[in-house]
Amino acid sequence: MQKLKPQTKAVIVLNCVIVLLITGLFFVYATRDKPDDNPTGSKLPDIYTSWQVNLSEHNEKPVASFTAPDMKTIHIFGNCSDGENKNSVFFAAVSEGELVKEELLDFTTALSVSPNKIYDYSLKKACVAETGYMLALQGYINTVSGKIDVSFVAAVDYEGKIVKADIHTVISPERVADAFYDQGKLYMVVQTGYSDMNINNIKIYRYSTDVTLEQSLSADHLGNMEYLYMATYKNGYLLCFNVAGAEYNCVAFAYLVPGTNATFSYAKMQSNYRATDFTVYKNGYALLCVDENDNSFLLKLSNNFEILNTSYFSGHGNKYEGKIIYTEKGYFIHGCTTKDLYLYDENLNESKMLTSCDSVCDSVANGNSVVISTIEDENIKLCIINSEEKTITLKANGAQKFAALLRTSSGLTLVATNEKGFDVLKVNGDVLIDQTL
Repeated sequence: MQKLKPQTKAVIVLNCVIVLLITGLFFVYATRDKPDDNPTGSKLPDIYTSWQVNLSEHNEKPVASFTAPDMKTIHIFGNCSDGENKNSVFFAAVSEGELVKEELLDFTTALSVSPNKIYDYSLKKACVAETGYMLALQGYINTVSGKIDVSFVAAVDYEGKIVKADIHTVISPERVADAFYDQGKLYMVVQTGYSDMNINNIKIYRYSTDVTLEQSLSADHLGNMEYLYMATYKNGYLLCFNVAGAEYNCVAFAYLVPGTNATFSYAKMQSNYRATDFTVYKNGYALLCVDENDNSFLLKLSNNFEILNTSYFSGHGNKYEGKIIYTEKGYFIHGCTTKDLYLYDENLNESKMLTSCDSVCDSVANGNSVVISTIEDENIKLCIINSEEKTITLKANGAQKFAALLRTSSGLTLVATNEKGFDVLKVNGDVLIDQTL
């Protein structure tokens, strides 16, 4: 074999180096703009859904949703309104993108001790209790004079099993207006009415965790009563309600103490009005109201229910969609006939307008971060406030009606109601910096 001259060897080596350089540059330029298969957090969208579970087989409508004690599972209670499961109450559990349980709650056996069979029962409220959940339900019984609305309560464990249900004897129609759980007791507020006498009645029932009726109080009032709010107050209870009478339409308060008659106070203005929401604030009470000309305003009251001032909202919207949500950052107020969402400080002085929406749904807060869920154009819009303010639209299945917010160990989850059923969505993203939110 002929040996290569030194000059020839040098040329071959140089050519190899040039080929390697060209090849390397080709790969560099070919891959320079190629997206990373595992992008860093900063390259992700601000907010997105990592999974979504749809429940719409029987047109399920959620009434309440909770984070289970394991902080990973979402528990949902609601009503079915289609097919063979119509007029049934359901319990569902969703965990890490999977529907792990969905079953109907059968109260027939639990209420077998009742002298009358209850028909077409539906869930109105659900509350977290020490060992599970307590439910306030509505149904009707047949009597010799016809159908009569009745309310009853039930205790359910964390697996969705009915522990006990009970109904008390009623002599007049009762419609569930509210229910809440406080210091080991379930308070159920029911409303009754006698249209022929134009006398209305609001009752408060207090139950123990074993579904035993412990106390029953009543407030009777001339004129139509529309329940708004109830809280324990001094030695008794404070009720707030709209009242429509022959002389005026306004807001009334009833202070009930066991063993005595109710004491009434009124917040009367020159024009008639009705309230859509109520809150307690630093200097007294506040009501979101609509007057007889469909103008919406914020009415502030002192601790003695005296009117301090009113502030009107401009714009046009759904007068039945007004809402007040309290968080540590302040009061978020969506003012009935306006589509604007405002943030007020602790004294309920206007701070700023945040966003526009059709309705406000829910809130969740942690430290300096607050997320508000709203509905705009039948889509979910989240308003996120931490070191900055931002709004994000999420397009879930169907036309959205309501979006509940729940905290889990891995972040934020939504239970979104639409016209056919509901979805459970896991929300991630850089905008939710605090993953404990």
